[in-house]
Amino acid sequence: MQAKRDIVTSVILFIIWIVFYFQTMSIPQEAKSYPLGVLYLTLFLLIIYFVNSIAQFKKHHKTYDKEKIVKIPKIVILMGILTVIYIVLINIAGYVVSTILFILAALKLCNETSIKMYIGVTIGLTASIYLIFTYILSVMLPSGFLI
Repeated sequence: MQAKRDIVTSVILFIIWIVFYFQTMSIPQEAKSYPLGVLYLTLFLLIIYFVNSIAQFKKHHKTYDKEKIVKIPKIVILMGILTVIYIVLINIAGYVVSTILFILAALKLCNETSIKMYIGVTIGLTASIYLIFTYILSVMLPSGFLI
């Protein structure tokens, strides 16, 4: 079960990586080297993570159950749709609102049941990304009609 989640997680992270890569292309050339370096390092680590996840999945599942294999693309498609909605919503509702909604929906999609996880991940991830981009990188995140 964990190997499946790792595969799904790596695919979702690849999608997010692609979005960030294309957004980096609009940065001026003199400021682009650091973000691209981080992106390429992240891509390298994502490939290792994905290959390791596939190997673990094959190791623990010698015989493949057709019904279980069908569930993997379904969650990937749903997470892709959720990501597209997030990208559109971030320019309308702003970073804070859209990120909170995105994280809550992603946790629900992954069948998370712990209220502590919902609260901790949502607040922690939203706040830490906001602080990093605003104060360390001096990049203003999109503001919408609410915040």
